Amino acid sequence: MQSATQDASLQAENARLARDNLEKDATIARLISRVADIEKANREQMAEKDATIAKMAARMAELEAVVAKLGASDAYHNGPNSPSSSGSMSSRKRAKEAADRRAENGIKKPGRKKGHAGVTRKIKADKTVHHRPERCNRCGSADLHETTVTSKQTVEVVEIAVEETNHVTHDCLCLNCGADVKAPRAGLVEGTSMGPVLSSFVACMLQHGVSLGGIQGVLTEFLKVKTGRTAVYNTAKAVANALAEEHDKIVEQASERCEGGGKDETTFGHTYRNEPVSDAPDREPPEKPRCPAAPFPHDGGGLGGERDELRSPRDRALPSRTAPPDPVGGCTKRRQVYAWGLVTLTLVVVRLASSRGGAVFEEHFEYRIRAANTTDGYVVYDVILVRQRCFAHILRDAKQLSWSKEKTDAELHRRLLGLYDKAKSLTNPGGALADPRARENYAMLVSAVKELAGDYKKAGREKFGGKLERAADQLFTFILHPGLDPTNNECERVMKSIVKQRNVRQKCATAGGRARFGVLMTCFETWKKRGLSTMDRLGEILGVPPAPEYAQIRAAGSRACLGGT
Repeated sequence: MQSATQDASLQAENARLARDNLEKDATIARLISRVADIEKANREQMAEKDATIAKMAARMAELEAVVAKLGASDAYHNGPNSPSSSGSMSSRKRAKEAADRRAENGIKKPGRKKGHAGVTRKIKADKTVHHRPERCNRCGSADLHETTVTSKQTVEVVEIAVEETNHVTHDCLCLNCGADVKAPRAGLVEGTSMGPVLSSFVACMLQHGVSLGGIQGVLTEFLKVKTGRTAVYNTAKAVANALAEEHDKIVEQASERCEGGGKDETTFGHTYRNEPVSDAPDREPPEKPRCPAAPFPHDGGGLGGERDELRSPRDRALPSRTAPPDPVGGCTKRRQVYAWGLVTLTLVVVRLASSRGGAVFEEHFEYRIRAANTTDGYVVYDVILVRQRCFAHILRDAKQLSWSKEKTDAELHRRLLGLYDKAKSLTNPGGALADPRARENYAMLVSAVKELAGDYKKAGREKFGGKLERAADQLFTFILHPGLDPTNNECERVMKSIVKQRNVRQKCATAGGRARFGVLMTCFETWKKRGLSTMDRLGEILGVPPAPEYAQIRAAGSRACLGGT
């Protein structure tokens, strides 16, 4: 009986254990199914995340391309060499927003502000011409109603009167006292067949860099004056001779006034290859008469008549412009011309010489050695006692170094810019006499520049560091001398106008031609700096009294303003 009870209890326990095992198996099956569901959900989420990441990467690539494009546009419009602020990104954005607002409100684009030069013309139109349709283009009806009226003023040359005069001079003898009576020669320019007005017109075209062939074409095609290049050359030479006295006055003013100025030089003439020359020393030139110089349409722009000295073997070796170059590449010599310029607040002096050495500077600009001058780093200018080294040249070199990948170069460049800005803020219009701390500020800035030069050397920029250290004592001279420009930009702009002449004048082969061209450029650039009209000044010097009606127009203002609205 007891054994049967034990068997029943064991069976019951086994049944319970079997049920427990079934429940555990069911739980494990459910857990396995849930894990499988979770893994599936995780795989789906990972796939979705991968797709999202791929989309974001593609979008980032698109945005990087847009940013690169905008960066290039911003560098062009907002960079140091970009056009005016009207082309910047912010300005274009504002203009587009304003245009959109006007389009939404139905407002047209506004005109210029009041007071703009183009709002009101000082001289009204000489005549008014009305243009109206007579009939309808569709049906031919003459019953038309006026809807809109627009106006536009144009400038036109109506008539150019060219007068050719035969001047006959009658010299007489006084029957009473026997004296020779010379006839007046008013209205003539010595050395040319052109009158004063036409000579002034030719000189103005010379000033703006028109070649002799171009001047000849304008005279022939536009004014119907048949002439040759030789006549144009003679006119230029005659005008230069007539301006000799005016040129001497400008040079005298430059020597008497101690204005702060700038000094610069540039290559003016083209380099011409000579025929092969042996290494033997040049022989003495044979005795022969002087050779007349060709006018500067043929010899490159010289304004001289006869050569001032006998031609040397080097001159005889010069081939014609049509001669072929040396086919074997032998020993060659070169001939070059240089333009020197002095620019002050009120005048410009230009000299052309065949050398770039210091002897030319001391010969032609000796009176400027003791005056304050702004120059570049050319060693010839070391003889100037009061010298301002051009800060723009130094900053340009420092900026080029800052373009490297080294952060030190960019930081040193910013420090140099900060010193320049600080020096300009410390500048007193009265100079050292008005500011008792001017010399103290000068010494402080020089010390800071020398320290900066040492930092450049430590950064591996020994060449620029040495250059900056040598120029330190002359970088802040403008603090002590009022009116002295810290940069040589003004003089270089004048040199640019002379370089423009280089492309059409080429070279001045004779000393007389170089001197006459210097006279012309000195007078032209000085008048330009003083705000004077070249035609008016030439008219006064060559003896052209302005007509009464022209004088009235000139007093009232410009006769016609092209480009005004």
